[in-house]
Amino acid sequence: MKSVIIIVMAFGLLVPTAVYGVEGYWINNYGKQLNNNPTVCFLQPSDSRINEQRWNEWFSDMTTALNTWESVLNQSDTGFWKINIVNVPLQKISLLNPSTCDVTVKFTDESNPTHPDWLGWFVAGTGKISIVYSNYEYCGKEFLSNSLIMVDRYCFGDDIERSKRMASVLQHEFGHALGMGHYVSDNANLTQQWYDGIDTPSIMAFQHPDEELKNITQIDVTLIHEIYGEWGFGNKIDSIPVFNEPYVPEPVAEVLEIIQVNVIEHLEVIEMISGQLPDELYKKGIIIEVSIQKPDGIIEYEGIPVSKTFKSYGFPLSFDYLSQIGTHYVTLKADGEIFKQIIIIVSQEQPKVDSDKDIILDEINQKEIEVILKNISETQNNKKLTSVDNIDKHAESCFLFWCW
Repeated sequence: MKSVIIIVMAFGLLVPTAVYGVEGYWINNYGKQLNNNPTVCFLQPSDSRINEQRWNEWFSDMTTALNTWESVLNQSDTGFWKINIVNVPLQKISLLNPSTCDVTVKFTDESNPTHPDWLGWFVAGTGKISIVYSNYEYCGKEFLSNSLIMVDRYCFGDDIERSKRMASVLQHEFGHALGMGHYVSDNANLTQQWYDGIDTPSIMAFQHPDEELKNITQIDVTLIHEIYGEWGFGNKIDSIPVFNEPYVPEPVAEVLEIIQVNVIEHLEVIEMISGQLPDELYKKGIIIEVSIQKPDGIIEYEGIPVSKTFKSYGFPLSFDYLSQIGTHYVTLKADGEIFKQIIIIVSQEQPKVDSDKDIILDEINQKEIEVILKNISETQNNKKLTSVDNIDKHAESCFLFWCW
């Protein structure tokens, strides 16, 4: 394992700002980073070890960490402070509208390219927080001459860190996302006490990492009020959805035809099944799949070509006195989509010859047709329901023990 010292000073010169607190002062405040109540999106990492159960545990702990901010700000008796938290599991990442995320929290097992010992960091101006989920363990103490304090040393491994520790890191990094810098002291004894967790005056002071969430204090609230005013972050005006609707292609309209055929002995009836393929289904060289279900339940399949010039098709079906009596279902499919259904009702009643047509028709029971149409309508509605159901200055900031 790699041994590192978990301490990093803030990016940039340590020049005090005009914002002072008791026995300490702010450095490197970023200023206003948000224009409205923030939407914070948590992205599940693509790691097989982070299954649904583990991810839900992470998201729960991260939500608790951010709720501490909302709770404390609303206890200040001024304004309305709201933080919108969005869970983005793997199956919904492709549907995410990134522009709706004011702050994006990404979990990574890769270290910061510039500071490989940081546990988390925020990049000012982007709204992006990164939290490293590789585990780390206590390896001893070391004196830091630049801060004149004793700090913990940590060793990093290949396992996954506990989510409560990561939540503690997030709690601090979110302060940076709000525009806060670090709260420091020129007194080394005070700095050591704060690091050791004794009377730490600010969530943004350097502290060692553990599984306990830290206190957001009045010093922190006062700075937030100076950055945003006392009435809240502001309401979001637009109503863009966080997730885009999944693309569900419009089903190709199914054309239903009912043909009545009456056959008599020694006479063959030819039914020509023809038409034009819908433009959205036409492809060069496509073959139409034809299935014919006979009254006894046997299904026969055929393939017919489509005219390249007119996108048309045609094939004959013949019936004679030996054909099965009853309802024949003919289904035409192209590119996996059903685009036409035909019901052919064959009977052997005494035929009536229509001199204006080339087919022999007979009167059939109208109630039978109505029942068939009703069954087809219900089947098509069920298909649609099933289809819908089936259809998820860049300044890097860190602090003494978390951004490693």
